[in-house]
Amino acid sequence: MDHFQRVTKLAPTESPRFDPEPLSRLQSGLGPQLAADLLQRTREDLAFLLASAAEAHRSRDFGSLSRTARRVEVLALQVGLPELRLSAANMANCAERSDAAALAATVARLGRLGRDALSGIRSMRVSGRC
Repeated sequence: MDHFQRVTKLAPTESPRFDPEPLSRLQSGLGPQLAADLLQRTREDLAFLLASAAEAHRSRDFGSLSRTARRVEVLALQVGLPELRLSAANMANCAERSDAAALAATVARLGRLGRDALSGIRSMRVSGRC
């Protein structure tokens, strides 16, 4: 039997969990309009950072990957995405250790969680804003 016939392709599925508390604090502090604007900017920044992380990974730029991951951590904390924050922290740690094998897995996970988070952020509604 050919060894490749026994390979199983994994299709991990997980969705980022949203913690509503940070968004509530933003809304209380900024008001609904500014909170909605911040949420939109966060979504745009996150999309840019995910693309930057993918490019840095392709070019094996560990320094850029680490910096990008730390920025994703801040954004995720700001809007209440704990799994995304943890995934970004793991990616930064792997990049800082130049652990290419672990980095591939963490970059892939961050990409999956990030894409789902972008969709979730788009569908979020801030109270008091139409």
